[in-house]
Amino acid sequence: SPPPSPPRYAPKMTATQVPENVCETCRGQPFIRYRAPDINSPEFAQFLLTFVGYFDQRRQYFATQVAAIDVEIAAVNPRHKQKISQLRAKRAKFVGQATENSEQMVKLLKTLVTQREPAKSPVIEEALYILVLELDTLARIPERDDIQQRLAQDYPTSSYRLHLDLLAAHDALARNQLTAARALYDK
Repeated sequence: SPPPSPPRYAPKMTATQVPENVCETCRGQPFIRYRAPDINSPEFAQFLLTFVGYFDQRRQYFATQVAAIDVEIAAVNPRHKQKISQLRAKRAKFVGQATENSEQMVKLLKTLVTQREPAKSPVIEEALYILVLELDTLARIPERDDIQQRLAQDYPTSSYRLHLDLLAAHDALARNQLTAARALYDK
């Protein structure tokens, strides 16, 4: 099995993550305390990035649950078919929830990067980077390539582009494409 991918490099989104117990009386609705700023406000981009961080935390939770169920399925005796089918159903539910949260992230990120004056916001560069990663996860390759081209065009010296190259090299290495991986690592 391939080694795990390097972690995401998202310092601005990590800084905006909402603690789990931000509101004692709003269980299940952690953003009930927040008032949405005007779409033309400079705080709007940061507000959307906070929501992206929330959905990212949820996506990571469900991905962790999927990994735990995979381990549990591997440990179950193959003759216990009913237990395996129950675990697979549970796994499918978690995969669906992780995908749903990724879709929510993509919607919010697209809103963020297509607002009228995105160049003024300091979080757009990171939003483009996260959008590329999520579109790749969802296997929406043409959209991913367009956003990656925009990132390269708008931010030619971005450290996020370097991290995307590192992830691409890692994926090429995992698929045993050694020449492509070496070229990306050399880059």
